[in-house]
Amino acid sequence: MHTHAHSNAEQPPTPELAGLLRAEADRIQQRVECLSRNRDAILAYLAVVEASQKPES
Repeated sequence: MHTHAHSNAEQPPTPELAGLLRAEADRIQQRVECLSRNRDAILAYLAVVEASQKPES
């Protein structure tokens, strides 16, 4: 869902619209946090795998 909050910048949103926008922002934040956790897990995995593949000195 793409919203264009600036389209009616002159008029404040109705309470209903404000609630919908806040809920959408919350859902986006949850997705961002999930993606960040997934990225961190992948990078941690790669660090372990790559460290185990280095020849010992």
